[in-house]
Amino acid sequence: MHDATLLELHPCPQAPHRVLSLDRSQRWHLWDHRQGRVEEVPGLTLGRWQGTSLVGLALGGRLVRRVDGGWRTPKEAEGRTFQALAALACGWLVVGDAQGVLTVYEGDQAIQLLPLQTWIGGLEPSPAGTRVLVIEDASVSVWDVATEARSARTWVCQDEALGGGWAPDGQAVIGHGLSGMRLIHLPSDRKWDLSAGSSTGHGFSAQLPANAAFSPSGARVAACGIDGWVRVQSLEQDGFDRLTHDGWARGVAWEDEETLWLSGDDTLVRLDARTGETLETLEAGGCPSRIQRLGPWLYTDLQVPERGLVERQELGAWERLGDRWCDRRIRRA
Repeated sequence: MHDATLLELHPCPQAPHRVLSLDRSQRWHLWDHRQGRVEEVPGLTLGRWQGTSLVGLALGGRLVRRVDGGWRTPKEAEGRTFQALAALACGWLVVGDAQGVLTVYEGDQAIQLLPLQTWIGGLEPSPAGTRVLVIEDASVSVWDVATEARSARTWVCQDEALGGGWAPDGQAVIGHGLSGMRLIHLPSDRKWDLSAGSSTGHGFSAQLPANAAFSPSGARVAACGIDGWVRVQSLEQDGFDRLTHDGWARGVAWEDEETLWLSGDDTLVRLDARTGETLETLEAGGCPSRIQRLGPWLYTDLQVPERGLVERQELGAWERLGDRWCDRRIRRA
């Protein structure tokens, strides 16, 4: 049996038809949609891709790599426990421990240490693979692993920072918690509060920001919340577009520079990103809790009352409007 509600999706950068997923039962699975199969990856509490290989944290916070179907711990990491991990495109692994220390591993060798002395909630690698977005306490910062330079911390919320992400061009980042969401343009250090207004203080009042996503070019970001509003912010100006949505918007993703998809209630909604006009509505047959763009696809998982568990063969992750997953190929201009 397999819990249909997924919390995380991680496509393999070199083989996007392979996707690593985490479900609500805290189990990791590896999907191969070319071969139409799924297998459980036991022993992980956190999983990521490094090239075409799996790396992660095992029970107890042990750093592991998958080698010949089993797990191996780098010699210099033996006896240490970690709680966050980022696999960089350059081949380095960055891990954070409970003492607030970041360590960089090249192969089995530890080559760098950065003592932050704060709680590390997560690490997100930049698209170029040389910088890391560090999620710590209620703030975020950026660490350039190659130059060892670290930006000043930016407070993103009043509670605990829960996550963050990079623009496709690596020029901006988002950090968010339950009480706030902030967009940061790194070259200029300009900041926009996506849950309380623009960088000039003009804006809106949001309730519990739910999700945010950069457009494919990275020039704009869309944020949604449970108040039903969607905000589209340009990194080139202070003004933002406030789009209405009838219902609870749980997730948002870009189809292209002009079109958004929202997940929430029992529908998937396609919107004009400039006018807010509804272009298409799909009945999902369950409550889509999130939506995510992976390469040329949009994925969303469904929460179906009293049917949360299904047989593995029934969970067709790449079926169109399937019983547990919806997918839709992105329209190309």
